[in-house]
Amino acid sequence: MRDQVPAVIANLLDELDANRAMFDALCVLCRGAKLDQPTAEGGWTVGDHIAHIASYDQVLIAYLQPADDAPQPGALGSDAWNEEQVVRRAGHPPETLRREMAGLRERSLDLLAALDDSALRREIHHSGDERREPGLIPLRLWLQRWSKHDMIHARAMLSALPDLATHPDFQSWLADDPVLEALQRQEGSPDR
Repeated sequence: MRDQVPAVIANLLDELDANRAMFDALCVLCRGAKLDQPTAEGGWTVGDHIAHIASYDQVLIAYLQPADDAPQPGALGSDAWNEEQVVRRAGHPPETLRREMAGLRERSLDLLAALDDSALRREIHHSGDERREPGLIPLRLWLQRWSKHDMIHARAMLSALPDLATHPDFQSWLADDPVLEALQRQEGSPDR
């Protein structure tokens, strides 16, 4: 099916698959006391970052398939929504979070694969957070940032896990990505 989608969307799908595979590999290695390690940014633990990523595809699903009767993620602000999602998943085993991640990501990728180029030009409402005011943003720009989301949180997690931070696969994955570097310079902390 991916051979029938516009090239920009096919490339995005490939990047999201690759980033999620690496993030999932990191999650597999995060067991026991590693989950409770505090990260430098945002006051979250390694386990909190996993819980956040487990929930975050709901945001894209809401942008692409809004339900009239469903509350929109981030309606009260992105930071508050993110915190609520992490709290709701507190204590969930990593395997449960990984299954949730996989299910939501599959749904997200199916919705993305159904888009055409014109859909990428439509504007979506970002509810704002501690670094950005609420406002409209082109879907394509939001997707470009979102495609790095797993990487941003993996960096935060690895900052608390020096034994895993030196793993060559993770170093290679997180090195030399100009968009990721620009996002981290611009924001100074993980994009919740």
